[in-house]
Amino acid sequence: MQRCEVFFGAPIEDRYELRFLRRVRADLERRDCAARVLANFMVGRDQRQVDFLISTRHRLVHVELKTADPALPLLGGANGAWEQQLPDGRRRSLERNYYRQAHSTTQAISDDMHDLARAGDAPRRASKFYTDIHTVICVNPGVPAGSRLQPYRYVDVLGYEELLELLCTDGPRLGWSNEHWSAFIRHLQLMPESINGEDERHRVSRETVEDYQRRFVAARSRELKTFVALPARRGEAIVSDPVELLERAAQRSQTMVLLGPSGTGKTFMATRAAIMVATSGGIPVWVRCDEYQGRLSHALSRAVAPFTTQAALPLLHTAADLGFPIAVFLDGFNECAPADRQVLLEQLDALRLRLPSAVVITSTEPVDQSDEAAIAVEAMLPDEDGRRALVAAYGAQDAVSGLEAFQTPMELSMAAECGESLRPGATSTELYDAYITRLCSSETTRAGLRRLASQMDAMMRGSLTIAEVRLLLRRAKASDGNSIDMDAVLRSPLMTAVQGRAAFTHESLGRFLTAEQLVLDADDGHMLAEALRDVRRTDLPTHVVALEIDAERRRDLLFDLANVKLLRAAARGEFGADTAHGIVAKVGAELAQAAARVNEAQLIDVASTPEGLSRLYWANAHKHSDLDLALLRAAGECLADGVFVDDVAALLDATDRRCADEMRRLRAGGNRRSISTVVEATYGGAVFFDDRERRQLPASVVVKASEFGWRTSHRPLLLPSPARRLWEYGGQPRWGRLTAALRLVNPDDPADVALLPDLFEAAWKVTAYHLRLAALDTALWTARQADETTRRRMQSLLEECDKDNIMLNSLLFEVLAAYDGLEPLKTHADIRAEIAEILAAPNDPHAWEAAQHMIGMPFEDQRLHGPYAEVISSLDGGDQLRLHVMAGRNVTSPMYRDTVMQVIVIHLDRITDDARDVLRDAILKFDWENPFPHEAIRAHLIAIYGWAKLADRLPPALSSDSDLVERSWRIVDELLFAAFKGIETSSEQVTALWTELLGPNPSAAIDAVAQVRSAGQFGLIVLNPTPYAYLLSVWPEQMRQLIEWCVKHPTTTTQPFDKRRLGGSRHELIQDLAQIGTEDSATLLQAHLQDPEIGLAAVHAIRAIRARTQQRPEPA
Repeated sequence: MQRCEVFFGAPIEDRYELRFLRRVRADLERRDCAARVLANFMVGRDQRQVDFLISTRHRLVHVELKTADPALPLLGGANGAWEQQLPDGRRRSLERNYYRQAHSTTQAISDDMHDLARAGDAPRRASKFYTDIHTVICVNPGVPAGSRLQPYRYVDVLGYEELLELLCTDGPRLGWSNEHWSAFIRHLQLMPESINGEDERHRVSRETVEDYQRRFVAARSRELKTFVALPARRGEAIVSDPVELLERAAQRSQTMVLLGPSGTGKTFMATRAAIMVATSGGIPVWVRCDEYQGRLSHALSRAVAPFTTQAALPLLHTAADLGFPIAVFLDGFNECAPADRQVLLEQLDALRLRLPSAVVITSTEPVDQSDEAAIAVEAMLPDEDGRRALVAAYGAQDAVSGLEAFQTPMELSMAAECGESLRPGATSTELYDAYITRLCSSETTRAGLRRLASQMDAMMRGSLTIAEVRLLLRRAKASDGNSIDMDAVLRSPLMTAVQGRAAFTHESLGRFLTAEQLVLDADDGHMLAEALRDVRRTDLPTHVVALEIDAERRRDLLFDLANVKLLRAAARGEFGADTAHGIVAKVGAELAQAAARVNEAQLIDVASTPEGLSRLYWANAHKHSDLDLALLRAAGECLADGVFVDDVAALLDATDRRCADEMRRLRAGGNRRSISTVVEATYGGAVFFDDRERRQLPASVVVKASEFGWRTSHRPLLLPSPARRLWEYGGQPRWGRLTAALRLVNPDDPADVALLPDLFEAAWKVTAYHLRLAALDTALWTARQADETTRRRMQSLLEECDKDNIMLNSLLFEVLAAYDGLEPLKTHADIRAEIAEILAAPNDPHAWEAAQHMIGMPFEDQRLHGPYAEVISSLDGGDQLRLHVMAGRNVTSPMYRDTVMQVIVIHLDRITDDARDVLRDAILKFDWENPFPHEAIRAHLIAIYGWAKLADRLPPALSSDSDLVERSWRIVDELLFAAFKGIETSSEQVTALWTELLGPNPSAAIDAVAQVRSAGQFGLIVLNPTPYAYLLSVWPEQMRQLIEWCVKHPTTTTQPFDKRRLGGSRHELIQDLAQIGTEDSATLLQAHLQDPEIGLAAVHAIRAIRARTQQRPEPA
């Protein structure tokens, strides 16, 4: 290994410079690149300080080191001071021009070299020495995302990794000998490394860190088995191998979040990245989030324990001091108890302040973290090449053709390991069966595993104590009557046992075995269906239906469950040809019977509007059962698969004939819009919450269900397509077939896209409002995939459309713009002129109204209206604030109040009296009549947050708060204000507020809290965490009491508080007991599992509470 010599002008005191030096030295030595590093010295007549001058065999580089916050973009050019852009949009001056600083220092180095040459200690030259010095501003660890740095011909700006590559590639260099360099070092009076270098303690420390790296790589490589590149998506771009992106982010101390469903290979990719970090000189720390118990230091120590005897924090400090980059991997962040997630992220932020480090997070759910520069990557299902590579890596060469049903890396790896034991076209259920059989060939042991899985299901727990396992298995008998070998069960590769608890290696294995046990325990299909209605088992029906091999029991099970998803799967043949034949026959008979009885339905006129328009609905003579509705909906969903197309077409044509009779009757009675009226009643997609739901026309049910998955990807390409089959069935289509065909157009099918103009033209000609609306929706959704021929036809048709319906015109023009038929109505210059005119009249109510209209335009289609979003976002902070404050002063409309408050809060450093008044009004004058209630609540909450930054107390209430609802809201406001201000949570004031809120009847308080929760689920950019999250994290005990009261008093908490009650369902609140509930909460919820409103939420909460309060075993 080539060594690096280091010489100092003075000892380095700056810890970031010291860490950089140690890291660059270690990285160059690992690359076998000899170097001479001159550090922290002065040059030139004006004594300019040089951070580093690095000479390798490839080039000579002057490095001006700048350590930057990755979250704050840098702004700069050749002139003027550089700046950082703060999160609120403001700019902070860095007070100097780094380009000029680095350039002039390089010239000073060159001058000293000429002095040396004139003294005869180095070769003379006619040109300046600086022409052979590459000047670099190194922004460590990397140039922040979003930085805007104008190029400067004499200086490059690079991140650390780019600098390292530069030092190892050929470029400008002096060609001096060792003697010349020694003379230059003496000339500068630099000290050799021994004065400021590593002593024996550093040598030992380096060996300790490198030993950790070796052990980590060895252990993780054994676990990984094989490397296969898996694809991911970053924004709109596809990343073929995100591991390199992960590793690069880790080297640059960035944050990266890897998202994706279970089984998509997130842990696999992160493990590969961690190994790459270690082999390239970094220190990866692998934290399993399900083991986090509220203290990051413990989780870190547990993470490093298998690879070193050192405690985590001393190890990491040593690594950082020696220049080893640190990367913390949080695997399975979604498995961390919800109440602990924010705490974990906050503790991690605190660690990074002391130890600059990268963070890589894997999660099945979005991560609400504070690093705005974080890179988000979404794991994707592997493509055909990836599937082939995965299968081959697990020893199943050329077996991909039989594994089409399996998509995730986990399923593919299981399938590959099962090999020839799987039939071609095997289902997921067959895969799990074969995989478990491969790992557990003993039926007696499998019986024991089923018993354990069933018990965990009943107890809603992810693990059992070893004592519970032994007791359960002693009581159980295998299917052959023999006792179950407890040791064999616990030693099974499907189980993991440690520290007195046992669990399945993957939860999905335990759930499959639970399904097996249910099938074995049930006497018939009806009993099995009853077992599956338990809300604890909503994830099991597919496995159960597939495992039930008795045809009669399976049929009874499917019909009793009346589950549309299962019926559709059965009709598609996923449960075998015999089951498919029976389901297709049953659905076909339902459709035929519906077509035969359509004339029995009556069209009922509910009321007439002042304009004389009727509001109608159909009343079918036959009242649909759950199974009837499920069969009809399954028929609608199966249309996209090409199943039941002819049967449905016949039903729709029969229905349209009945509709035509009613249209003639209405027209004769003076209804001038009979076509639109009847089409709306039939195909308008109305949803009923009373007896009318069961008396809808069958055609209405089918067409509404056909919209299932309308805009999802991966629809099959069929020849001919379902849309074309409906179009061509029995001649010119009318309303029903046109509506269904429009919904079934597949944008990924060129033939369907080419059919669109014909469908659109026919739909527009029939003049029915809802059919025209469906045609415009489909046209808009398909525009991006349209070829030039289709675009020209659609432009022509759209331009010819009559434009006398103001309800359709906005969408019509939007579609026309999507097909390039319109230029934007306004240009950048037009919009800027409008804004200037508005801002010129700050006290004019008409200008306030115009300002409100202006800030709403970014939510409109920019292709049609113009680049409003771009122009408004480019305004300087002062103009943005004035525009939004003027919009907030408009009292003629309540729209966009939350946007106004967010902008004011972002610009609190520029606050004006008018802005303060707008904030105060949002706090005190809550608009109960607002047609957009959640916007009003969001505005209210943001205003409280902003006020907490400006004042010591909320503005006095306008009323006496004698009203229960208003008083409850005021208390919640006071609590949030206290949380935002950081007031002591146990203060006398706060305690009194909670005592009042939790009084004899906290129903109004529950409603207010529920609305805070609902309103904060989106649209609170400036509030992270959300106000509701503040309540949960700051006062978990009081919130638990409030929600438990809600569970115990369902009738009281569902009574409306006149028009001021805006909603907030119990089941959403009960979900939060997962974060803050105790075992007593779980016991309370246990009694409500059969409650149709909260049962499912109760199951999730109980499981989460017990997972959080019980220790999770590690893999053995």
